[in-house]
Amino acid sequence: MNDKYAKACTEVLTIIPYIEQEYAKKIPIQFIKMMEQISDKEYLPKYDISKRLKEQELLLETRAILALIYRDYICTKEERETLLLQEKEESEKLEKEKQEKYNIDFETVKEKRNHKKFEEKLESKNKNTNALIQVHKEVWYKKILLKIIDFFKRK
Repeated sequence: MNDKYAKACTEVLTIIPYIEQEYAKKIPIQFIKMMEQISDKEYLPKYDISKRLKEQELLLETRAILALIYRDYICTKEERETLLLQEKEESEKLEKEKQEKYNIDFETVKEKRNHKKFEEKLESKNKNTNALIQVHKEVWYKKILLKIIDFFKRK
């Protein structure tokens, strides 16, 4: 398990004895045993009982575990529903921000490709139409011969 989570579990286990008994009793024993197994036995957390929980220098993971404990075991049913709703909204908001940040508009990409292909075709057509046309010059004696033949055909 991640070293930070092991330290966070140790910090949480240090804090639990200072929680009011009615709240501490709501935390399942299995959950506490699991945290004891995960915890870092060599880490000595700093917890000042004279400071409030918000004022303590705790790991972010510790705060997350404490929030989870509060949400799942300590708060009322109504509070839990409100917290779950807030988490869902926050999660959706973050997901939407990610999509906006990293979303590629494939229609725009297709349009750009098609536009580029169209420009290439147009350019190749222009090259073909702008090509020099060879003018076949007739020799002077053929011109005279054709005029004589044309003169006799009219009569």
